Amino acid sequence: MKKRHTTIGVKIITLFAVMAVICGVLTGIIRSSITETEKIATKISDNYLDSIRNIDNVTTNYAYLSGYLNEYLLSDKDGRPAIAKKIQTTQGTLLSNLASIKENMTSDREKSTYEKLETSYNNYLTAYNNILTKIDSGAIQADDGLGKDIDNLSKDLKIRIRSVEIINTTNTARAKAQLSETSHQSTVMFIALIVILVVITAVCVFITIFAILLPTKRATRRLGVIVNDIEENKGDLTNRIPVETSDEIGRLVEGINKFIDVLQNVIREIKADAEQVKNNVGIVYGQIKAADGNIVDVS
Repeated sequence: MKKRHTTIGVKIITLFAVMAVICGVLTGIIRSSITETEKIATKISDNYLDSIRNIDNVTTNYAYLSGYLNEYLLSDKDGRPAIAKKIQTTQGTLLSNLASIKENMTSDREKSTYEKLETSYNNYLTAYNNILTKIDSGAIQADDGLGKDIDNLSKDLKIRIRSVEIINTTNTARAKAQLSETSHQSTVMFIALIVILVVITAVCVFITIFAILLPTKRATRRLGVIVNDIEENKGDLTNRIPVETSDEIGRLVEGINKFIDVLQNVIREIKADAEQVKNNVGIVYGQIKAADGNIVDVS
């Protein structure tokens, strides 16, 4: 079975792929937190703060209406048209403010509170216009006062306005707390991303050193020792370079070891042939010496 090798390129690509995946996941989480923060900030700005401004305008315009009613009662017929125009404008502005508040009411509780405010205002407005009619007809004089009915309706309207203010304040405080929490989470995620990047970088450096650089350095040092021994005619061709990795460096070491094997076998064969030649020379030399002896004896 062929041994499977892992290349240096695969190791490096794997490290960077893991880093990219982790960074991508954390970046996505941080981006999601930022988007959520933007949504909350938009909700605070567009909904809650807008509702607060509108309810403040309702309070202000209601106070104007109350003042205009007393002014209308105390004014003569010549001055009333101008006051009536102010009343009409203020009532229109109030309706616009209430409509804007209604758009920002989303929960059932908020809608219920707004409906009570709207009902209270309509009752107040009906009584208010009735008083204007009676003033115009002379049924109510300056000395008569406006009556308890309008006072009770005014109190109820103030209570309903205050209820909406409480809801707006509560929603704003809750949204700010949520915004703070989301911002805190984003900060924590960002710090975590930095820490993880540092850790991954350290791991990559560690793996690079121990999986690539050190094995290469040890193999190079060992090969240098073998070559130096060969150059000094004291080389031990039984020595081999340890194969520590299965990547290109490991395959290179395997190739060098195979080369040493071949070299060792060649030298072994050369030694065997040299020994055989030596033995043959010895035999021939012996035969020649014997022949010389025979020649001497014959002489």
